Amino acid sequence: MDLPPPSQVEFLCNFVHTSFSIEANIGEFDEVWRTRATQANKNAKESYNPHPEKVAANLNKHVHSYFHDTWTFTQ
Repeated sequence: MDLPPPSQVEFLCNFVHTSFSIEANIGEFDEVWRTRATQANKNAKESYNPHPEKVAANLNKHVHSYFHDTWTFTQ
């Protein structure tokens, strides 16, 4: 009977061990992560702007002023 090479046996043992240890209570969050998630949702709702045109115009204004102030165009 031929045995598989040691690297295959090692891989198989590691794979089985890892597959059993993957269930590391990922679905359970501690209080710190719940607080951080709550704060992140609050920050996202406060910073949301329902007018994308105004957001784009504001960004364009700042980009234009940056390039206008920092670049000099010489001919």
